[in-house]
Amino acid sequence: MLQRREKAFYRKEQLEYGMNDKSISVGIIGLNHGVRLLLPALIRSKQVNSISLAGSNSSIGKKIVSQNHDFSILSVDELIESENTQAIFVCTPPTTHLELVARSLYSGKFVYCEKPGGLNSAEIMEVSRLSNKAGRPVVIGYEYRFDPFIIFLKNYLEKIDSSILRLVQVDWETSGALNHDRQIWKREGAKGGEVVRDFLPHVIDYLKFCLPSVLKDYRDDEITVRTGVIEYDQIQLHFYIRNIEFKISISRRSANPIGHRIRVLGEEKDIEIVRNQPYSLESGHIFINARPIDIRTSIEIANEITDIESDSTFRNSLQTYATDVLVEKFLLSCSDGDFSRAPSIHEALENMQMIDFIVDRICIGLRE
Repeated sequence: MLQRREKAFYRKEQLEYGMNDKSISVGIIGLNHGVRLLLPALIRSKQVNSISLAGSNSSIGKKIVSQNHDFSILSVDELIESENTQAIFVCTPPTTHLELVARSLYSGKFVYCEKPGGLNSAEIMEVSRLSNKAGRPVVIGYEYRFDPFIIFLKNYLEKIDSSILRLVQVDWETSGALNHDRQIWKREGAKGGEVVRDFLPHVIDYLKFCLPSVLKDYRDDEITVRTGVIEYDQIQLHFYIRNIEFKISISRRSANPIGHRIRVLGEEKDIEIVRNQPYSLESGHIFINARPIDIRTSIEIANEITDIESDSTFRNSLQTYATDVLVEKFLLSCSDGDFSRAPSIHEALENMQMIDFIVDRICIGLRE
């Protein structure tokens, strides 16, 4: 099916990136994350003039109400093939990303796809290739880049010579595996539900975002993998890139989640970012050499703080804020053709290739 559609890329007239209209008609495929976070962001956006939703066959024709708006659920085929829809948000399990993104590209749509953009590196590489062939950039939903605490870390590290850094440590704990109501696909490795495909891509992406000179400019022989534990709902990774040590621990089994902690150590530098549930502006903390920093008065993210303080929804949920920022960047890119402001499928491929490299070496070590 994909091969037949791919041949048609050459017969279809490729549209210019930018659009003449100031607003855009969008569609969401997927009724979980898509409805919970992306739909409110799209309703808030002044760049959107209409929104359509599509879900499974059993949901077709049902109604969803969000912020006093009623939506009738369409079939996936109807949404993708609609000439009135200009951009599609793919918010489905990773195992469906390749097929849905390929069909959306073939239909001439702009595409936003939730991370990771495919079930594995091979599928993400295929999405990247199809994106190039269609002449349409694919944006990936790495919203953590736009969390104000991550932006603070990035802007602060930009003022530091990365050669002084010695340790980067990430500890992320949730209780997701203990939740009986968690999404079915997150219980199935064949659909990409294991933590190495669900949480780890976010960590690798924001670390690359914060430390591009370290994690974007290295050779494979500069990565030394020490040890690791890889299970379905938790992982522990220990590796070096050149002389910087990385320790990453992620668990979805914590009965009392401590949240999300990032620590960067170097010569006379100790930077610690702590994000606790409910991940609001008040529940996060920053420490520089053990001294607390008031994020509200930080010059590193003054603009972001102004935007967040203007909306109680953003203050109470920084994920909502970060998602809103990414959605706006994607919509603006559809209008003016500049997709450099949003995470790309090519970056998603780099993220997954790095993950595969580290995981493969840990698995080889376990077999030896």
